[in-house]
Amino acid sequence: MKPEISRNSFANRRLLLNKKRVFVDFSTKEAECFTAGENVISVTPCALPENDVVTVGKKGLRVISTTATYENKTVIYTPKKAVDISETPAISFAFSSYGGDKDSQYFKDMAENKISQGAPDPLLLSHSYLTATVFSGEQSTSRTVFLNAYGYNVVTFNFAGETFLNAVDKITFTLYADEEAPGWQGIMTFDTLFAGKVIDLGLENSGMETDFISTGKIAHQNGVLTANVEKGGELQFPSMQMAKETIWNTELAIKNTLYLNAKTASGTLSATLYWATEESPAFSEDKAKAFTFTDIKDWTTLYLNISDIPTAKGRLTEYKLIFNEKTDLSIRKISWEQEEVIRSFAGKITSCVADMEKGTITVTGQGNPNVAVEVYRTFPHVITDDITDLTLLATVGTDDSGNFTATFPVKANKGTNLSSQFLAIERKAEGYLPFAPRAIVENWREISPNPYEFTLPNREVSVLDYGAVADGFTDDTKAIQKAIDEVSALGGGRVVVPGDNSFYGKRYRVTRLYLRSNVDLHLEKGAILWESDDISHYVNPPMYGHNATVTGINWVANSRCGNMPLIYAKREENIAISGKGVIRMWDQASISPDGHFRFIGDNVCVGCQDRAHVTPIGFQDCYYYSITDVTLSRSSAIHINTRNGRYGFVGNILATDCKCTGADGVACASSQDITVVFSRFNINDDGMAMGSIYSDPRDYYWLRAKPGTYRGVRNITVEHSYFYTFYWTGRAISFGPWGTEDPVLSRSSIQNITVRDCILQGNCSIGGYFDNPYFGKQPYDNTEKDDYSAINNLLFEDNDYWSPITLGPVKATGLLMDCDLKSASDFQYGDFTRRERERIHNWIPGLANWEFETEEAVHEECFVDKRCGFIETMRNKNCNLYQGLFLTAGTHTFTLRYRTDGKAKMFVRNRRTGEMLFTQEIVGDCHSFAVKSPWKEASFTFNLAEDLTVDVGVWAEFDTCAQVMFTDCKMD
Repeated sequence: MKPEISRNSFANRRLLLNKKRVFVDFSTKEAECFTAGENVISVTPCALPENDVVTVGKKGLRVISTTATYENKTVIYTPKKAVDISETPAISFAFSSYGGDKDSQYFKDMAENKISQGAPDPLLLSHSYLTATVFSGEQSTSRTVFLNAYGYNVVTFNFAGETFLNAVDKITFTLYADEEAPGWQGIMTFDTLFAGKVIDLGLENSGMETDFISTGKIAHQNGVLTANVEKGGELQFPSMQMAKETIWNTELAIKNTLYLNAKTASGTLSATLYWATEESPAFSEDKAKAFTFTDIKDWTTLYLNISDIPTAKGRLTEYKLIFNEKTDLSIRKISWEQEEVIRSFAGKITSCVADMEKGTITVTGQGNPNVAVEVYRTFPHVITDDITDLTLLATVGTDDSGNFTATFPVKANKGTNLSSQFLAIERKAEGYLPFAPRAIVENWREISPNPYEFTLPNREVSVLDYGAVADGFTDDTKAIQKAIDEVSALGGGRVVVPGDNSFYGKRYRVTRLYLRSNVDLHLEKGAILWESDDISHYVNPPMYGHNATVTGINWVANSRCGNMPLIYAKREENIAISGKGVIRMWDQASISPDGHFRFIGDNVCVGCQDRAHVTPIGFQDCYYYSITDVTLSRSSAIHINTRNGRYGFVGNILATDCKCTGADGVACASSQDITVVFSRFNINDDGMAMGSIYSDPRDYYWLRAKPGTYRGVRNITVEHSYFYTFYWTGRAISFGPWGTEDPVLSRSSIQNITVRDCILQGNCSIGGYFDNPYFGKQPYDNTEKDDYSAINNLLFEDNDYWSPITLGPVKATGLLMDCDLKSASDFQYGDFTRRERERIHNWIPGLANWEFETEEAVHEECFVDKRCGFIETMRNKNCNLYQGLFLTAGTHTFTLRYRTDGKAKMFVRNRRTGEMLFTQEIVGDCHSFAVKSPWKEASFTFNLAEDLTVDVGVWAEFDTCAQVMFTDCKMD
């Protein structure tokens, strides 16, 4: 039976241990205390990989078990005499249930997400659990963790609070697998076992007072630490010396704010915060900042922000408070957070409006009177205010009241300035000061209205009236969910999450919200939905790290296969997320300031295994949805993930400051009728990801496969938007045509895509992943050149491409591009037959790569054992089938075979202008559809004066025939 996961023990979430000591070193005779238990053949010391990312010893314990994967496999540790672990009740070690032997570089690269495991290793055991049970005579207790990492998991079993730990005479370790993995070798490996006491800055574990140093009285009870300190006394927090490889790793240049949820008996707190770092290990006056807080008799979240102190840099090792007055302080949570840097500004931006008729953008602001102001074009990936490489747009002066107005053209480079940000500075004698905030075009709705607009009832409620506390500590999930549920049940309306104008905003801790039909979740400016890092808030314990492990499936991200989205909806309609608030995700242990590989450690994946990777917004099978104006911050996963959706609108979104790779901007697999406008994505994976999927084996958690339905992507419009993705991994516009296992290929086409006036940067401005990893050659190695579904009808115009462009091996049709991509020069599926290796169980292409103007008039069928396109004419309708091909200047011949009961025509049309260039009549009779009647052949030759993208196909009219069949189309 599958064991229950323990909430106070973890796999792949590295905890900080105090009093840490070696418990079992397998290079000593202590290894002899381990013996084989249930379904285990042998236990023997073994060498460990050198320089592995998580193993620490040179010797480990190799365990050989039976290969019956569903059976429990137990190892028994019996010390020579009972051991006392009452002061060090946590047992931590690296453990691997991986059956194969890989070198250390493999595990290192996998853990750092440098490679994807393209071919699932048959020796990998996934969906497995490890249980540790401690015994003392007749007493025992167990802790269980779920193993979800490739290779070695760092596991910590915390037995704090148990009363019999002073005489432990046996510990068992039992592996349970919740799957059949026939190729598994039955090999497990233990690294050195450590014992220690978990430093829990959430203050839930008992006995935490011994980890603090105080000159006054200190106690810890029921999750609250209390310190009664005289004036001049101090409270020193637990040491962070050993925190580098843990969840509490703190780089002060990034994690610049000490967070305390606290209160005082007097209602005030006046104290000075001191800190020490690896580079500067002693406390000193230059590494200190004084703080005063008032009105804190009730629980309040305090932010001790030291970002304005020049010495606040380096890895934190020690910190303390020295009190300026006698204080009775109570604390129930401590952490270090990345907050806005404290700095000076010249003034504020008050408006930014585009006038499309005049072709201008006007920025207004207010600052000091009679000074020079310069306005520059900038972007979210430029996280500093350095103007060295920015484009100057306007230079103006402020008036006697300090107001200024700067006007500059909408037009910029190939496109416009509509997707940009604008930085205004006050030019000073030495240097300059910026205005805040950066400006963006505010009247974007006038320029790009929602084509799928829906209206909701005029009903509005505040989540504060449903019990939300908004203190940055309390779990507000139930209160907000109650408001959503009630408003939906009443017929719909707006659920308001109030904000404020304070520096840190009004913060609501949440875990999982379900958005219901006819509800607008409105985040006011200054409102922050903050994903909780408190495990006790979660109904289902989160999974940590980037990838889950599932035997036989590659790229199993925890954000889709282990953790629900922060805001989720399934089969809902008329739903919205709006307002100028922020959705801020769990970013514990991250030390990258903006999600790119160019800062501290040059690795945004640092701390990846310590965080729950969660999609901020995930919609499945939803119709009519809108996501506008909000900021998505600190995500370790795809920001907006929609599947099988229709009529979606994304407008004026800022996604930035990613905390792991895999943080795509918008993923709209198997979706139709989606518009993205005026949005800015400073991310490190694909920007706009469009994927066609038939039956993705990863679709088993919150995303669900729907074989047999339309699984393609069509009618996507992206305008006036900015996609800045990491140069190593991300494609700004990304295609994933993975529908080749669909028996009707056209159900998995990617078609009718418009990208206009966008800034595109990444590994590729346009690119993708063109070999379906779940069909064709196995094990998958990304080498097949014909394992893709159809891509057709792409219109790209007025875009700025800052990186290479490619569609790889894909022969797309119907391309009108303002770059070097061209359509195929010959028909794709011109004989309406699948590729050779796809001719499985009468699989058909449908109308893959074919376009039409009247959908109900056309289809693909089999007639007399010949697959063909079929046009049935309709009165007052354009009835045609064609493909967009790129043909060079010169002579070309279009040939086909056909049947018709009248007159139709072969045609060549200028795709961009719609001008009909060439036609040729094809004639049949009433016997054309007789079974024994032969297919007629037709061809015509035409000459193009220039290279041109043309539509080539067959046209039929109601007055001249009833129907046409044709096949074997070729272009020579």
